Amino acid sequence: MTFSNLRFIALCFMLGIVVLFNACTEEGTTTDDCSITINNFTVSPTTFSAGATLTGTVTINDKVGLDALTARTVTQLYLSTDASYSNGDVQLDAFTDPATLSGSTYTVNFNQIDIPFGTSSGSYHIIARIPSQNCGGGVSSGETTRSKAVSIN
Repeated sequence: MTFSNLRFIALCFMLGIVVLFNACTEEGTTTDDCSITINNFTVSPTTFSAGATLTGTVTINDKVGLDALTARTVTQLYLSTDASYSNGDVQLDAFTDPATLSGSTYTVNFNQIDIPFGTSSGSYHIIARIPSQNCGGGVSSGETTRSKAVSIN
């Protein structure tokens, strides 16, 4: 077998691989949806005193492939003077039950959300935040937040 015959066989093999793999995918569609969305966020009570302990629930639509422990640990709660997360917001101590999964939706139940003593009375927001998550291949989910208005008396 000559070198040109080997080169021809290798070229045919590589062309066959390209045709085979292109036949298995549809152009313009993607199967890799890398997103996390907070569908619902509740806290109770919504009016309380500084130093109070609240409960809450965060419902997460997960297309990243988190496990229950990760869904629970990446969900953060903040006390803010507005409805948007910023670096100056106060992260709250919050304790959860194990997250539960139904389809691609996790429910994280916070059985204890501690409001700091000494917080001035007024209107605030509690923000549920999940920072951007790595989906692999250099793709990230992006940050997601949701807020609830509360009053401290």
